[in-house]
Amino acid sequence: MSTAVSTEMRKFFSTRLWWVLLLIMAGYMAFLAAVLAFSITATPQEFQGDRIDVVRSIYTVATSLGYVFPAIVGTLAVTSEFRHRTIVPTLLADPSRTRLLTAKMIAAVPIGLLFGIVGTVSCLGAGAGAFALGDVDPLLGSPEVWRSAALSVAALTVWSVVGVGLGAMLPNQVASLVTLLAFTQF
Repeated sequence: MSTAVSTEMRKFFSTRLWWVLLLIMAGYMAFLAAVLAFSITATPQEFQGDRIDVVRSIYTVATSLGYVFPAIVGTLAVTSEFRHRTIVPTLLADPSRTRLLTAKMIAAVPIGLLFGIVGTVSCLGAGAGAFALGDVDPLLGSPEVWRSAALSVAALTVWSVVGVGLGAMLPNQVASLVTLLAFTQF
């Protein structure tokens, strides 16, 4: 099983797509968090309510808007094998489909964890920076904020595994990506 997992990890890192999506996600999440935090600090009279909930929602915007990125990477882990017809040599090397899907799901966890960390840190950094520019306490000393950030990382990790499952269910790459985007965006 460890050989299958290491093979799947090598497949993830042998392409450029994962880091391109990671950079796009980081920039997009930082932009959204900064804009949301700036818009909150621009109207301070509306920010006087429950500040911790508002701050937590900005720091975890990756969970609510960026989960499509790790899901796409997970989906492509399966569908690209069918699209490029490398599934045949993969199954000839080890004919157990259960072992193959399990290895893909296990290999998707570190990738999802990486996407979760980068997305959440982007939101934390940009959101806290925008709060600091607006002379608002970013509440980075609150344990509730760090708990929400940790849960955001965990949620994005799970989305990469969900993407692998969707790719296994719909092996056609275009169909699974369209389904994923339609489900997540609508």
